[in-house]
Amino acid sequence: MIPKGDADSILAWCDEFSTSGSEDPDAVVIEGLKCCLDADVRNVKYLRAVLTDWRESGVLSVDQVKAREAKHINRKNRKRNKDPGGKPQSVKTESSKYDKFYL
Repeated sequence: MIPKGDADSILAWCDEFSTSGSEDPDAVVIEGLKCCLDADVRNVKYLRAVLTDWRESGVLSVDQVKAREAKHINRKNRKRNKDPGGKPQSVKTESSKYDKFYL
């Protein structure tokens, strides 16, 4: 059960996205609620932070939310793999001083 104050806050966010030009503001807020559940955070402050970030970034549809999440996961995986992110790999053309070392 959602407390009355939290429910009012959720409805206010639906109105906020509606006035911002979202075609389906309820779906965007529901996606924010799903984001909270995925993060295992059940408080309105987290939801407010997520929705504020989306609003300030111009995210107004569920497709934009999913694209942003995919971009975030891609960036996270690149960072984990230590990928230089589009920088050309250095090609070693010089021979090392140990190349001609024989035992």
